Amino acid sequence: MSALVEKLVGEETGGKAEPDWLVEARREARRALMRDGFPDARTEDWKYTSLKLLEKRSLTESEGTEREPLPDLPAGGLVLDFFNGRLQVPDDLPAGVRIYPLREAQGPKGLVGDYGGREAAFAWLNTARFEEGWVLDIQRELSEPVLLVSRTTADFSGVVHPRLTVRLAPDASAQLVEMQLGQGSGLCNWLTGIELGRDSRLDHCRLQHAGNDSLLIQRNDVTVAGGGRYNWISVDLGGRLGRHDLNIDLIEAEAGCQVDGVFVADGRAHLDHHTRIDHRVGPSYSEENFRGLLSGRSRGVFNGKIVVHKGADGSASEMNNANLLLSEHAEIDTKPELEIYADEVTAAHGATVGQLDSDALFYLQSRGIPASQARMLLKQAFARTIVEKVRPEAFRDDWLERLAGVVE
Repeated sequence: MSALVEKLVGEETGGKAEPDWLVEARREARRALMRDGFPDARTEDWKYTSLKLLEKRSLTESEGTEREPLPDLPAGGLVLDFFNGRLQVPDDLPAGVRIYPLREAQGPKGLVGDYGGREAAFAWLNTARFEEGWVLDIQRELSEPVLLVSRTTADFSGVVHPRLTVRLAPDASAQLVEMQLGQGSGLCNWLTGIELGRDSRLDHCRLQHAGNDSLLIQRNDVTVAGGGRYNWISVDLGGRLGRHDLNIDLIEAEAGCQVDGVFVADGRAHLDHHTRIDHRVGPSYSEENFRGLLSGRSRGVFNGKIVVHKGADGSASEMNNANLLLSEHAEIDTKPELEIYADEVTAAHGATVGQLDSDALFYLQSRGIPASQARMLLKQAFARTIVEKVRPEAFRDDWLERLAGVVE
């Protein structure tokens, strides 16, 4: 048994009158972890992201902490407040919305599954160790956003495994605004599942603005039925180690998704984004645009993969990744991938790595703007292209202000 398995897996958990299917899912997760262990440099999807930092830190299971008041949010809505990994269930829910513990679900379909081998170790870990999973059912069009706030305290040094499944009924629509505000030196290991019914729509905006020592590993598994639309915008503004896996399955004709992301790293931050979009049936549609802005001794990783399966004829997909390296020690590893097994497909992908445009810098300086301010304006403009897509507007403006605070 590896030291990391021994540290993180621990004893068998559960015991809250869990149904047989959940007990078995936890046992299978433990078996997978004991068999495969955690990823290392030989694991293709993790070869640029070392877990030595996790091995060195003294991580323990999180103990109960008195809940601190929720910070002021830019706008109102239905708030799901995960404090040190524990959800405070809202008192009043809008009509057509239900929140219930995962253990009360009728069975495992869509809630747990075969996540894969060693590359999916943290999904297995979440399944084995989560304290309480939750299901959010949305049956209609919501006029106000759902605000998912995940926060840990400055003295947090443990491990938490929050888990949420979001289900939209056919023709339902919602905005999900997620704010990851972790502090401390512990690990937050998130697992989110999202299921979109036929002709439903989810606009999902995510901010990660964590402390300099925070460790966040997050996985989103999304399925989109026919005519459904999933729009995802991710803004990462810090943390010591951040890993995000986004898997989108377009399972029926006319399903579509739009993926936009930007990550800003400085110091010794390491931010890793892996996305995968599967076109199962055609025609289906996807578009992806990711940007990285790296300085100091930071390192960024982007691996975007699009697979157009046999039978997904007539599908269209496009992926672009652009990165700016702002110091001689900053690094970026980018790997866009495209696999096509269908006919009459429109698809393209590309990646660029560069520095600030010297001509643009000269132009701004020629207009009387000092060099340092000119560089700041260009860096912010590069990232703003993504952040300006965030809705509602109150969150867009707040996140632009946060961006300005980290890009100077």
